[in-house]
Amino acid sequence: MRKISIKSTLLLATALLTFSVIMGACSSDEADDATTAVTTKDDSQKDSIQNGSQTITELDGIFLTIPQRDQVAAVNDFSFRLAKATMKEGRSQVLSPLSVAYLVGMLSNGTSEATTTETLAAMGLKDVSLQDFNEFLSLMLSDLPRLDLSSTLLQNNAIFTNLGIALSDAFRSTAEGYYNAHLETLDFTKPSALVRINQWAFESTRGMIENLLNSLPPSGAIAMNAVYFKGGWIHKFDASATVQEPFGANSVLVPMMHMKATVEYGETGRFRFINLPYGNGAFQMTVLLPNEGLTTADVADSLDNATFRQLNRGDYNVDIKLPRFETTSSAVPLMQPLTAMGMASIFSNDERFLNMCPTGLISHKMFQTARIIVDEDGSQAAAVTYSLVGASGGEPHEPSPAVFHADRPFLYIISDRYTKSVLFIGNYEGD
Repeated sequence: MRKISIKSTLLLATALLTFSVIMGACSSDEADDATTAVTTKDDSQKDSIQNGSQTITELDGIFLTIPQRDQVAAVNDFSFRLAKATMKEGRSQVLSPLSVAYLVGMLSNGTSEATTTETLAAMGLKDVSLQDFNEFLSLMLSDLPRLDLSSTLLQNNAIFTNLGIALSDAFRSTAEGYYNAHLETLDFTKPSALVRINQWAFESTRGMIENLLNSLPPSGAIAMNAVYFKGGWIHKFDASATVQEPFGANSVLVPMMHMKATVEYGETGRFRFINLPYGNGAFQMTVLLPNEGLTTADVADSLDNATFRQLNRGDYNVDIKLPRFETTSSAVPLMQPLTAMGMASIFSNDERFLNMCPTGLISHKMFQTARIIVDEDGSQAAAVTYSLVGASGGEPHEPSPAVFHADRPFLYIISDRYTKSVLFIGNYEGD
């Protein structure tokens, strides 16, 4: 078995939630040479927590087969393409592409074979079966939270169905077995149903997402994915060093945090970057500062999985300035960009979701609302995606000095350092 150390970036004290509103009437082999092992800690370094009667032990890393590593790469490429398709010039935004992947993956088990094939291809998974994708997402659902027990990563799925809506046995089995989905039937005509769904979103995101929905469709179901992450910086900023400083071309005043720390720093032809680790180092935020004359959109255009995986140049003693900020992106429309990326059939009236519900459902719209908070102690973020479906090595050395002052618009990515899976991506423009 080969052992490869895989690094990544993107996780911010983060809460994320994806849900799909579905309207309509429904009746009632192992190969050692193909496996990558990631190990970074010995047994003395492992942490553990008690969850009721169960002891949860921190993982050394995540063990992925070569095809599963290819799925990480494909989903990351999908993440960057989706981020570029939804960015608005001059406006701060935060997005969780992983949330979209979980929602689309779960719902694809209810679509026709042709639509499933198209959907996976649009995500860059042309040669991946839905079964393999289910298994990959199930593995990440189970193992990602165990990479760093000093941070908190929660992932939840749920499907709330209206009275009279009956999910097929096969779909229920997949949703429960691979996505650990909570299934519950409600009367959508009663106010208590809206309260219950909003409560699930609130609890699953540790209070980051409040009052998710204002109303429910007259009939249907709501499939939801929620992810929450909260992590403290390894190198914390001193709050007493935070002062108001000008930011961007318009010199708007923002609370600018400041510290000196030894972190990964690098430069490319388009941007400079730093990696700011959380907790035990398993998760980190990568901050990408465009070179003078370039915009965050210019940098986003240059990002893909291959570029992202190379953002780990080496340790420097860095003089860091980073704004303390909070960004909320409300109801970002996803149907149009996903359709443009090749995912048209899942939103077509011809796709009836018959494998989910025997009498058929129709998907209409998809949005995401997300929120992120970055301060001196760490990060916290939440995202809600909802779809209306109706009817190294070497000798030690002294790190070189560097300066990284994020005093103009920048991008950031939160990921795990083992599989390099992108959890959140966003840009801060000073607004």
